[in-house]
Amino acid sequence: MGKTILLDNGVFMFRAIMAWRAGNKTVPIGYTYLNMIISNLKRIGVDRDDRIIVAVDSSSWRKKYDAEYKANRKIARDKLEDEIPWDKVFADLERVYTQVSEATDWHYIKIKDMEADDIMAVACRYYSDEEVIVVSSDADLQQLTAHKNVKIWSPIVKVKSGKGGYKIVKNPYKIIADKVAKGDVADNIIVKPTDTLEDKEIREMIINLLELPDFVEEPIKERLSRLEEKELNLDKFPYGSLAKRYNQIYDKDKIVTMEDCIKAEERKKKQRAKKAKAKREASKK
Repeated sequence: MGKTILLDNGVFMFRAIMAWRAGNKTVPIGYTYLNMIISNLKRIGVDRDDRIIVAVDSSSWRKKYDAEYKANRKIARDKLEDEIPWDKVFADLERVYTQVSEATDWHYIKIKDMEADDIMAVACRYYSDEEVIVVSSDADLQQLTAHKNVKIWSPIVKVKSGKGGYKIVKNPYKIIADKVAKGDVADNIIVKPTDTLEDKEIREMIINLLELPDFVEEPIKERLSRLEEKELNLDKFPYGSLAKRYNQIYDKDKIVTMEDCIKAEERKKKQRAKKAKAKREASKK
């Protein structure tokens, strides 16, 4: 087997929905969703023996420990309900997932009470003897680079005149420590002056993807152990123009390497330093 590529379904799903909203609702959400995934896979570089897993969110076990966890997400969606028919959009996308699952060797995994983050975190350990690429713009997942076999690919990083590249993560453990100490506004994890030691321990359990509870870890491992062998049947792939482009994910002419991303980051640092220096010199005049 080659490498394992873990796709964060929610990232691509919501980016496609917002693109549909911003683009006068002309291009189907499912088309944009798949187009973005294919574009990123082309830049990552897929071999035919690679394993592609699409991790799909379910309700979260974390809400049993913190009722306010991600409560802000639903509030944000509700504010857009006049523009986005959420139930219909989600149902339409579910049909796309089914079609893609039948047409490709991708594995869509959704497990009751487990978030996509949990599925990807456990998969990083389950496939510890393989290279694992986590595809997501969610900064929480960068802690997974503590595993030596794991790289983070962000769809929003700009490298080589395009979007999609590896994140350079210097201290994955600091990500956990900072979020435990300060909370996470994006996930509605709030640190209060009245927090007890137990509150802090619960917060760490919610945040730390490197050590998940057994009741999370074991069902995901069991599901991963049952992945079936699949063959391509692109006649079933939704959107004919994308079906024709599908095999481009195996081409090697668009690949962005970790070295490319390191060089790009170094250039950005030099540019920032140059701007900062110019600003300091200007302030002295």
